Amino acid sequence: MGAWSWFKGLIVVQLLLGYIFLASGFLVSFLMLVGMVIWPFSKTLYRKYTNFLSYALWSREYLAFKFFI
Repeated sequence: MGAWSWFKGLIVVQLLLGYIFLASGFLVSFLMLVGMVIWPFSKTLYRKYTNFLSYALWSREYLAFKFFI
């Protein structure tokens, strides 16, 4: 068992990553909700904004998946 596996197994590390995962998800969801203000004025800008935020959200999912494998 290597040092990296031992590090990933620490409960403190898992709790910290879980907290960061949840907090960033809530933050991105809140920013999407705030972005609804843009929608009545410019649908194109709103689509670019939500596309950027959804990319950030799914990148977070991918990195979390790669870390725990």
